[in-house]
Amino acid sequence: MAKTKKEWFRLYSESHRNPTNRLIHKVCVPAIVYAATGILWSIPPNGTFAVIGLLSALIFYFSLGGMQLVWLSILLYVVPNIWFWMWMEMSYSQYILPLGLGVFAIAWGGQFIGHHIEGKKPSFLEDLKFLLIGPIWILEK
Repeated sequence: MAKTKKEWFRLYSESHRNPTNRLIHKVCVPAIVYAATGILWSIPPNGTFAVIGLLSALIFYFSLGGMQLVWLSILLYVVPNIWFWMWMEMSYSQYILPLGLGVFAIAWGGQFIGHHIEGKKPSFLEDLKFLLIGPIWILEK
């Protein structure tokens, strides 16, 4: 049986109780979403894989909680993300992949520091779906 949003959040929260770790996640999780989108954006044809990835996440969010999660994600992740990478493509296309990779590496470094402080391993090591739970958990907080 599939987990509910409440179950996913309860499980995710178990390794995100320390205030410093939570603060780090509030900064690093959105940065990872944006960076991953940029990395996917750089794969030709530019933007296609990024949009597919974002739409896939929205479908997963719809299955968890209906339209509220979808609309929040669209407003706070999808629209600004697509706008930013489209702007980058028009103005600074040669920097999309390096920027995406750099932010991705720094943000993941922050995540691992947060989990070191927490004293618990990242949730995604247990189930990769937690990579999709983090962004909406941040929105809910």
